[in-house]
Amino acid sequence: MREFLIGRDFVGIHPWETLEKDKALLHSTLNTLRSSLAANAALGVGEIGLDRLKEKTVSPLMREVFEEQLKLALEFNRPVVLHGAKCWGQIVGTVLKYECKVMSGGCRFLFHGF
Repeated sequence: MREFLIGRDFVGIHPWETLEKDKALLHSTLNTLRSSLAANAALGVGEIGLDRLKEKTVSPLMREVFEEQLKLALEFNRPVVLHGAKCWGQIVGTVLKYECKVMSGGCRFLFHGF
């Protein structure tokens, strides 16, 4: 059976937001994301990921926020929209790491790029 993403809303913390907000606020937002996913079975998670357009390296906070959101998507079995500017290898490596350890049967991903 195929699942179509038409009409599905996505919620998440874009990687650029990790450059502008402090860790406490981001963790509060992650809690809000968890509550939203629990309350609405139609929500997907996205656009989440890693980005090196504004900064030359991926910050530890950006990676942490991405991984926490990925864990939530897997926990709630939701589709994910991935963002990976100039670091798709890191994105794929992270997705494979969590997909193998957290979820049997795989997960659905949409890779966003422009």
